[in-house]
Amino acid sequence: MTTGQKAAPTREGGMATARRSRHLLLVVLILVSVRAFTPDLAVGSQDRPIGHQSIQALWLAAYAAVAAGLLFNGSLGHRRIQRPPIPLLAVPVIALASVAWSVAPVVTLERAVYLTLTVTVAALIWANFSLIQMVRALRDAAVLAALASLLAIVLAPERAADALVQDAYRGIFTQKNLLGRFMALGLLAQATHRALTGRRLFSLASTAVMALLGLTLTLSASATGLLVAVGLVALVVGVSRITTSEAGGLAIFMTAVAGSCAIIVGSSPRLVAIGLGAIGKDPTLTSRTHIWDLVWQALSDNILLGFGYGAFWRGLEGPSGPIWRALDYPVAHAHNGFLDVWLQLGLSGIIVVAVLLVGTLRRCVGLVLQQQNAEPTALVALLTFIVLYNINESNLFAANSLYTLLLVYVVLESHQRRPVPAEAAAPIRPNGG
Repeated sequence: MTTGQKAAPTREGGMATARRSRHLLLVVLILVSVRAFTPDLAVGSQDRPIGHQSIQALWLAAYAAVAAGLLFNGSLGHRRIQRPPIPLLAVPVIALASVAWSVAPVVTLERAVYLTLTVTVAALIWANFSLIQMVRALRDAAVLAALASLLAIVLAPERAADALVQDAYRGIFTQKNLLGRFMALGLLAQATHRALTGRRLFSLASTAVMALLGLTLTLSASATGLLVAVGLVALVVGVSRITTSEAGGLAIFMTAVAGSCAIIVGSSPRLVAIGLGAIGKDPTLTSRTHIWDLVWQALSDNILLGFGYGAFWRGLEGPSGPIWRALDYPVAHAHNGFLDVWLQLGLSGIIVVAVLLVGTLRRCVGLVLQQQNAEPTALVALLTFIVLYNINESNLFAANSLYTLLLVYVVLESHQRRPVPAEAAAPIRPNGG
């Protein structure tokens, strides 16, 4: 055997080790970004809006590790960002600029810097990880969180139980809905990974993963998580079996439903209450419509500029004080991502975010219509997940959040792709299938 022949396996082994290390780094970053394993440290306060100082230290360590790990290879990544969408760049710029009119400039500066770092790290992740690698890391992180949560439920059920909702568990998270949301994302990631790799969703191993994530989601008692997971997994599985024209129609329908729900909920909380009451459901969405009414009242005082990024929800002493007193319990956010963006960044901020989301959805659907693989469908599903979850929760361009990382990744992935004409009736094929 020649020296060159001996060196080849060594190089391949080194590359495999590097890939595993990078994958592990991404999984750890995902778990940090959903604040798993640190439920007692994740709650913010007026003095520390990012959370406990240990959470801040974790994030700084994560940023440093990502930068070191990615730069260690001598490159920022194997992909280069060509003409990043202006609205994406504008969001952190507006957040930083809002220091000028913020009701709490120091808080806004801190949060805006973290948001800028979050967007930057998301761009580095996109440059270094393909879509398949990204959803695989999401799936693996969700599986680890599910196993740890089930272990916590079995060994310490009282500690793992949700503090507010009976017969619901939060596992290793702060609150049950956070567990439910991450499990729903894990189910979507598993279905997407199988579609991208051309493998059957319900093989023995895949079924076991789906069952683990599904069981944990059920124990969280998160109705939103269950509905979103079922709907989007069905979308990914269904689109893989139909023509591109049918897939485009289904993708348009799903995104239209998500967009319509977001507009109705954000603009008319009373209409939502009437509709829910008509079908016998809680018309307040567990008091969310009350929160939305109060948020609209607060927003009317500063509708153009907002209150500054991260400056509104600061307990009784901040602008959120009247809402806390009216509800008689603490509220961490508006339970609607679009309202929170408006509260923080004003009219210009919500317009920029709306343009970014609509433009990205439009491009993703166009890619579904034109390309013969599962990747555009995965992008539509991931973006729809983010939009749907921001109807009654709030993580739209939140600093130090997985969902901001994921949103920026999807935006960059869709905008860097070039539409490829394809016959309208051609079936969608998984990568390598």
